[in-house]
Amino acid sequence: MTDAKHTQGPWQWYWRQEGREADCGVFWQERSGLAYSVCRAPRYVEQSQWEANARLIAAAPELLALLQETLRPGAYGIGSTLAERIEAAVAKAGGSQ
Repeated sequence: MTDAKHTQGPWQWYWRQEGREADCGVFWQERSGLAYSVCRAPRYVEQSQWEANARLIAAAPELLALLQETLRPGAYGIGSTLAERIEAAVAKAGGSQ
């Protein structure tokens, strides 16, 4: 088993519809303008379900980092700054950002 690292965040999602065909996925974009696919689901039938899944997948790196931060010694008393970051990540996963 390897200790492979996930693609760094932030991740973004997209949905493109052309007639009855749809293309959707989650990607990471470098500053140089190149985009790397994290996952793809071509011809996905239910756009609303895909969007909900994609929001959760796109928020995964931030959610993981925040959870890891709360596991640090002495981090049990969550301050207002950390609480705001947690709220922002949850909002992203829920689609309100």
